[in-house]
Amino acid sequence: MDVIEGTIHVEGGQISSIVEEGVESDDIVIPAFVNTHTHITDSVAKDGARARDYSWEELFIDPGLKGEYLEEADQDEKREAMHRTLQFMKETGTGTFADFKEEGIQGVKDLKVVDEGREVDAVPLFQGEYLTEDDDLRTEIKRAGGYQSYYPWDEQDERAREICDELDKVFALHSGEPGPDDIDDALALNPDYTSHMVHTREEDYEVLEDNDIGISALPRSNLVILDKLPPLERLHEHTTVALGTDNVMLNSASMLREMEFTSKLFDISPCEVLQMATINGAKLMHQADKIGSIEEGKRARLAIIDTSRELKELRDPVAGVVRRATARDVKETVLL
Repeated sequence: MDVIEGTIHVEGGQISSIVEEGVESDDIVIPAFVNTHTHITDSVAKDGARARDYSWEELFIDPGLKGEYLEEADQDEKREAMHRTLQFMKETGTGTFADFKEEGIQGVKDLKVVDEGREVDAVPLFQGEYLTEDDDLRTEIKRAGGYQSYYPWDEQDERAREICDELDKVFALHSGEPGPDDIDDALALNPDYTSHMVHTREEDYEVLEDNDIGISALPRSNLVILDKLPPLERLHEHTTVALGTDNVMLNSASMLREMEFTSKLFDISPCEVLQMATINGAKLMHQADKIGSIEEGKRARLAIIDTSRELKELRDPVAGVVRRATARDVKETVLL
């Protein structure tokens, strides 16, 4: 995350060289964002609820307000809404995102159709509870970008963990969101990362560190749904923390907003917040050798930030991007 003045050369979709030299442009070039936790099927229900008017259970459980909205929408509506969210992600600097996929096999297919030919890379995580007796777990994980499921977990989830290891796919969970009761079982499955951990207990920090279990932190979502925040400073001390935007129904899929919110509410430096939005997410999603930082040999996945609008009077380029940059400051998102 060093700030240098210079030129990035790109050949064949990869960064071929970085030359430190004087340049005329005042643009800031950063790695394209990696969003580690979304639910973009929710795109069909944007602004459909004021979260503070509902409990967590009322929003998400049996079937919850979210489920009702998804039931009302047909497949074309869902796909069109997801397409618009992907376009918004690109316009706000995101290059890669993990989607905790609803609707099982069909949900993964829908996202792949929407993402086909797009430049933003979608990593759909197959939701285990939708598997039927006629479906093969290994096949569906292989078709997707990985696997995710919800508490309580069983033997299928243990098998999925093994399959993800074999295939180098992402295995991710939710835990510690409405309460701490699911944390022990979640950490016992040794996921690549688990999301939320709002109710992290003192004994959990050592388990996270010893087992290198990452965290997808979702502070905007946690505050609006639970009226709580994750213990982000402590989590950051013990493991790799990345950022995600969670349900599109309740929060825009903007990593710029997530960074600003995180930087202003927690005692974490702007540089560390930018890492959470880029290279840390790439690490959790098994892609740190390809994306997440500006290095020779990596894919050219870059966001170009214009400093002539919101970022005038810039003193610190990193702090400016993290705390002040808006969607209109993203001049271009290069996704090769």
